Amino acid sequence: MVNSIWNKFRNRTNNGIPEDKKQPSNHRQYLITAIVGLNFLISGAHYGWPSPSLPYFKNGLGTAFEITEDQGYWIISMIPFGAFIGSIIFPFLADKMGRKLLVISVAFGNFIGWVLIGFTENIVTIFIARLIAGVVDGICLMLPIYLAEIGNSKIRGTMVSIALMNFVIGLLLINILETFMHVYLTAKILSVVTFIFFWSSLWIPESPYFFLMKKRDEEARETLRWLRGTTDIDEEYTRISEAISNKVQLKEFFTSKQNRRGLLIVVVLRISQEMIGFSAITFHLQEILLETGYNVSTPTTSTVYLTIQNIINLLSLKFADYFGRRPLIFISLSGAGIAIFIVGTYFYLKNETQIDVNSLSFIPVLSLIIYIASYSTGMQQMPSIYTSEVFTPQMKGLPIQYV
Repeated sequence: MVNSIWNKFRNRTNNGIPEDKKQPSNHRQYLITAIVGLNFLISGAHYGWPSPSLPYFKNGLGTAFEITEDQGYWIISMIPFGAFIGSIIFPFLADKMGRKLLVISVAFGNFIGWVLIGFTENIVTIFIARLIAGVVDGICLMLPIYLAEIGNSKIRGTMVSIALMNFVIGLLLINILETFMHVYLTAKILSVVTFIFFWSSLWIPESPYFFLMKKRDEEARETLRWLRGTTDIDEEYTRISEAISNKVQLKEFFTSKQNRRGLLIVVVLRISQEMIGFSAITFHLQEILLETGYNVSTPTTSTVYLTIQNIINLLSLKFADYFGRRPLIFISLSGAGIAIFIVGTYFYLKNETQIDVNSLSFIPVLSLIIYIASYSTGMQQMPSIYTSEVFTPQMKGLPIQYV
């Protein structure tokens, strides 16, 4: 009887979708976006981990060992080094083994990283955990490719934006958690949460683009039907097939004037993003706030700082459409540059001269708030937005992988 019911259902449906269903649905695409976004969130927590966590190890506050200032710098440097490795290796693996591999690798890497931190008894384990987190951070740069390939054209940009915003939320999350919990307990809790994300990642579908790249046409059709919630996918299937057949090589990246101009714009924006000091401030935020000498709770101030970053980051998506990209970039770079100059001047006067600036300790704190508000207005999102807009349609995948 059960087989009879199942066969009847299978004959009436295609991949669990009634044959006569023509109205597409986006809820499965948003579900996958949530899974990918939560992986971004955990990666953001890894990225922001040094700020609230290193003081525990430097001062031996309930940790199995203590670290020196120089060792703290090495722990921090593991992230960009690992990101470099991840961003080089995984684009090629994604073309060979699938885009889904990227999502699973991020979830599994984050899980291993948190487990190592939660049970660490020596600095070598911390180095390994941070290196893994860095590799994962590099892989995260490719996750928008997966979302762009599974999302329909109407919500694709929204899906990518939602996922990217979770990274910034992760920076805030780790600061809030370690305000109330010890560094070891926080890592153990996040390892459990991350394992759930890892398990969820195993069930997401492969990209239909990848299936077509590998000549697995029927699997591509089935995936599209499931993602769209409809059997009416012929037009999109044809469009994807044409895009695959028109795929270009890296050398063609430089033959178009539009691509060369786009490359220059994106490289300058990426360099500006790093030169303006976001990573350095993120890694050392609580130490910087403590060094100002301002009489306020450092964890509270850092939480306010990161909350402002999240709010402005959310609003900037609307600002970009209303004011345009270039005005926001100018405002962002100008405001952040002036603010960080004021912070640098304060610490120079405090540490290198005999001038008493203790009565002005509120100035660097206020300047840091202005800095993150300015940075989040434009430079937080604009490089990614420009990467998706300034290149020819056939080249959009390559900039994400190589820039």
